[in-house]
Amino acid sequence: MKWRKTLLLGIVTLLLFPTQIFAYSNPLSMSNSWKWANTDFYGEGDPYILKFNGTYYLYVSTVDDQTGIKVWSSADLLNWTYQGLCATDPITKAAYAPEVFYHADGNFYMYTSPGGGGHYVLKSSSPLGPFIPVTGNVGMITPSAEFSLRRRKPG
Repeated sequence: MKWRKTLLLGIVTLLLFPTQIFAYSNPLSMSNSWKWANTDFYGEGDPYILKFNGTYYLYVSTVDDQTGIKVWSSADLLNWTYQGLCATDPITKAAYAPEVFYHADGNFYMYTSPGGGGHYVLKSSSPLGPFIPVTGNVGMITPSAEFSLRRRKPG
């Protein structure tokens, strides 16, 4: 009987604590975070990091009511410098989960899914952009389709 009272007291105690005590909060704060058009905070969703020539590049999803894809760079994954918009084409409105890779042809290719409505491929000679569209909507990309796209020579 005593263990039931102890268990009940423990559960009640946990329920009375504010949930913020148990919630994770990122210790890093990024400059130039996305905000909604009404200035409410949006943040950095779906982060993707590319390492190229010893520098890390961070690309994040675009807030739904904005256009462009933001990029930051870092030498150590702790200190990030905002580099601006690496893509500004209208297809980047609400661009979800951008991913960038370096191809043997010397270019960088970005996959992104504006509003989740299929995928586009963008191309740049620099990881900082500007990335410009090189395809129309190629539809939904499966992992095997992405692998074949990465292996073949673009163009």
